[in-house]
Amino acid sequence: MISQDMSLTELASVVSEALEMADVGRLRIITPTHSVMDRLIAAVVWSEPQSLEQAVLVAREQSENIDWSALRRWLKKEGIETAPEVRLFLERTDTI
Repeated sequence: MISQDMSLTELASVVSEALEMADVGRLRIITPTHSVMDRLIAAVVWSEPQSLEQAVLVAREQSENIDWSALRRWLKKEGIETAPEVRLFLERTDTI
């Protein structure tokens, strides 16, 4: 059983055990920063409000685990730093 207060080691053990039982192969887990990147690009490219909302939720819940500098560099590299969805994200997460 997975709970929110599990350590990363405990979580990895549970996931590893589940994968062995299911024989499905490797499970890749992304960082909160990469999760926000994924949701933001979806919000911008497909004009998906749900993706924007998910990016905001992850950022609020995982703020201390997000590499904000890397996120800003990525936004600039992707050319979306001025997109309305990104501006809204930054406003809603108090990162302007």
